[in-house]
Amino acid sequence: MELRPYQHEAVTAIAEGLADGGVGQLHAACGSGKSLMGQQSAMRLLPSGGLAAVLVPSLALVAQTITTWRALHPAGTGLDVLAVCSDDTVADAPAHLPDIPAQVTTDPQTITEWLARPAEAGVRLIVCTYISAPRLHESLQQAGATLDLLILDEAHHLTGRPEFVIRRVTEPGYLPAVRRLYMTATPRVDAAASAQGHLSMDDTSVFGPVFYTYPFSRGIAEGYLEDYRLYVVGIRESEARALLADKTHEYVEGPGAPSMQTLVAQAALVRAAQKYGVRRAVSFHSRVAQAAEFARSLPGLSRRLAPDLPAPVSHVIHGEMSPQLRDRILDGLRLPPAGGWSVVANARILGEGVDVPALDAALFAHPKSSAVDIVQAVGRTLRPHPDTPGLSTIIVPLIVPEQDGEIGELDPGDYDTLWRVVRALRAHDEPLGIALDNQRSKDTSRNPGLPSKITVELPWGAGQDLIEQVELLLVRQSASPWWEGLGAAAVYYQQHGHLDVPAGYVSDDGRRLGRWIQNARQHRRKGWMPADRIAALDRLGMIWDPDWYRFQTALGHARVYRETHGHLDVPQTYRTQDGYRLGMRINMLRRDYAAGRLTPERIAALDRLGMTWNTRAQANEELIARARAFHAAHGHLRVPQAHVTDDGYPLGSALKTRRNRYAHGDVDSGVVSALDELGMIWDVREARFADGLAACRRYRDRHGDLAVPVNHTDAEGYNLGDFIAYQRALAAGSVSDPSGRPRTLDPARRTALDDLGMIWTAATPKRPPTDEEIAALRAFPHQRGKALAEALLALVEAGVEQKALAEALALSTSTLSLRLKRARTNAYTADSFAQHLDAARAFHDRHGHLRPLESSDNPEVRSLTVWLSRQRAARRNGQLSDTQIAALDELGLDWEPQGARWQQALQAARSYQQEHGHLRPPTGTTVTGVDLSVWLRNQRAAYQRGTLTPERVAALNELGIEWTPGLGLADVRIDQAWQARLDDARQYKAAHGHLRPPNGTSVNGKRLDAWLSVQRARNREGRLTPQQIAALDELGIHW
Repeated sequence: MELRPYQHEAVTAIAEGLADGGVGQLHAACGSGKSLMGQQSAMRLLPSGGLAAVLVPSLALVAQTITTWRALHPAGTGLDVLAVCSDDTVADAPAHLPDIPAQVTTDPQTITEWLARPAEAGVRLIVCTYISAPRLHESLQQAGATLDLLILDEAHHLTGRPEFVIRRVTEPGYLPAVRRLYMTATPRVDAAASAQGHLSMDDTSVFGPVFYTYPFSRGIAEGYLEDYRLYVVGIRESEARALLADKTHEYVEGPGAPSMQTLVAQAALVRAAQKYGVRRAVSFHSRVAQAAEFARSLPGLSRRLAPDLPAPVSHVIHGEMSPQLRDRILDGLRLPPAGGWSVVANARILGEGVDVPALDAALFAHPKSSAVDIVQAVGRTLRPHPDTPGLSTIIVPLIVPEQDGEIGELDPGDYDTLWRVVRALRAHDEPLGIALDNQRSKDTSRNPGLPSKITVELPWGAGQDLIEQVELLLVRQSASPWWEGLGAAAVYYQQHGHLDVPAGYVSDDGRRLGRWIQNARQHRRKGWMPADRIAALDRLGMIWDPDWYRFQTALGHARVYRETHGHLDVPQTYRTQDGYRLGMRINMLRRDYAAGRLTPERIAALDRLGMTWNTRAQANEELIARARAFHAAHGHLRVPQAHVTDDGYPLGSALKTRRNRYAHGDVDSGVVSALDELGMIWDVREARFADGLAACRRYRDRHGDLAVPVNHTDAEGYNLGDFIAYQRALAAGSVSDPSGRPRTLDPARRTALDDLGMIWTAATPKRPPTDEEIAALRAFPHQRGKALAEALLALVEAGVEQKALAEALALSTSTLSLRLKRARTNAYTADSFAQHLDAARAFHDRHGHLRPLESSDNPEVRSLTVWLSRQRAARRNGQLSDTQIAALDELGLDWEPQGARWQQALQAARSYQQEHGHLRPPTGTTVTGVDLSVWLRNQRAAYQRGTLTPERVAALNELGIEWTPGLGLADVRIDQAWQARLDDARQYKAAHGHLRPPNGTSVNGKRLDAWLSVQRARNREGRLTPQQIAALDELGIHW
């Protein structure tokens, strides 16, 4: 026999798949020759004969299978057939035991004897119903026989939760066989079947792989099956009632009137015949009585509704009639009357195993509950007929409400037949399913629409709202709500550019999209998600592994940050310009690394960007380097808390943080030692008291007591008057902390003050100056001279009230205080300089140089470093005499220590350039003790501020310094972003005439007031370029 190309492919695939035994599946559409492919596969697998069995669900299929195998069996070879089945008790079954052309039995002994007979050359075939399988099992056990091939036809009957006796045939040892082939046109797949204890044909451990698939859509495309249309016909309820009430026509005669449902179905069939020229039609009913009434009254109704259309020849078939009569009626479908049409109404007869001639229409007059039954019925219409080529028509009738206003009350249950038919079709027609799913994924509530295969025809005058509601219900009832979730995901993607949906996200229409996305990921992981849904999500850019996606996102932002800043030390609060919290994410990655949760690949990716995993160690190293630089520049480590270095490092706050940690024992010992060498003050309050105590000692040594005037500031610049007042307030218990609790003076501190002669009670009130004293002051020839300042100081120290003195001389209190401070400074200068110069000579004599360290444990050495720093400043301000400068020169004082250090760093840069040929050292590069990358960054910052001398600029240019290193895409983006915000500022200025936007002001969706505040802060820190400052000045910014 010559096979069709796809049949040859299927037989080859099955023969190859089962050549060495095993299990597998064949999925082939109704009408494609599934039984033929099974028989030909057996001939290929058993060329020398063997024992084969075919299991089927019904007697009709037993008879059909035996007939097919005998018709196809090669001539001249033996075929011994045994049917194992029993007659059922269903009166309207399509076949009975007398219809089976072979020996029939269910007696295990007879079956065993048949198995034990000497085998003749050829194939020995057992055809058995599933319900009789236990008999075959018993006989195979008794005979010790193994089947060479077991074919389980219509295998969809084995899925779900079949009866135990049927389910057992899927157990390999129950019916022993070398090869097992499951065949079906309607595979049932349940993704969650195993979790529920059901059988599903996608379970390859039971059913094996699918060797070959031949779906409806391919059969239609290749011309072996007819394409089809679904014709949904709506009939008004009033029209049906009028037909029921019509007593003048024969279709209401007889011993019973047709039901409304029957009339509506008949009217739908007549309209289809008028519209599409139906010639061969079968109607499906749930009861024999319904089918009989349909066939009886159809011709009369056709003449009533369509007088120009020939009345159909209509018959009913059922299981109680003889096979011969049934076959004659079905033959009438093959040859309808010339110019006419034939209809056969049936109830549960034209199912599996019944040969039906080619049809061009099928009408579902009453509901069929099984999707398999529906697909089997539709398959009857898909077989081509040479006389009537073209589309087959599937007809489903509807009863339509009387008024369009009733559409809001449409009950989906009223159209259950339509929903079942469409669901069954879509399950086996992939293009139709895709079209329905695509429609549901759209906003069908405002844009209903149907695939081209489906036509809905409602009565004349039906409103558009009714049509749209029927179409909308059809889509929703036949496509999973999952596709609406896909539509919501598509909207989210359009809005956000990704599908990294937060778990708690709810869309504007109330859909919990975040949870839907999570479920989709879970179903895919468990293998529950069909391939078409996976593909649909992939087309949207589904993030199946959100952890991987978030890491890649963080890595991308980290890469841009590294290109921009030259490192990956991201502040914890840092956000990118698009709002991404990069600082927080980097810290989370460090925590994952510490906990061992990062894969080696991710660690390597971050390492390539210069990731610092131990940020505490790095932070400590940078702090120490910064502290040493400050100490080298200033001679001490008394850093103001608000101090920020030129390149933006918050040294003051960093040291405060270490002090707080030190108080709790949370500073590494190496850090403590390094900072101690620089004279770190761990307890600021204690240091302040020590400074005050030292000032008290100096005052007592000069004046012999501690009767310190109010607001007194000594020659060292220390406000001793305020210190004394505060200690008295503490002793009196009149100071409270921020919470309102009183503060007291530590007993040890009180003892130290008492040892110096502390006066705990303030001196008596100051007196006003006398007239004589005022006159003497006014008599000084130079009212701004040194002599007057010394006279004023003498009066104040004698108890004259400072405020009254200022009023008498018409001076402001601040001016008088300044003159008094200068007088005290002058008074101290001679003695103080001589004393410190002696200390400097002594240090030089001991060490051979004059470079004392403030980190020394010796307080006298620390005091000397401070004094020398002040002498350098005094010389720059012209406040040292030539004699004083010469005395210090004699000791080798370095007047510009920073200059020497700068030259040392320049030499380090020159060495690096000579060795590497460029001046782009990586972060952390140290040459001869100089952190070259940090030093170069500081020089660039000074250059941008315009504070770098021309000589230094020239020296660096000679080495080929890049003043704007790494100016790449990231820098361009930053410059472009800054320029865009400047344009926003210009737009605001043009609209309002000023650049003072209130809090919360946004321009083009971004906060202008916040951006201006950032620019002010950057200007204070010296981080704006001169061009940026000029641009903002031009707009009138208030710095």
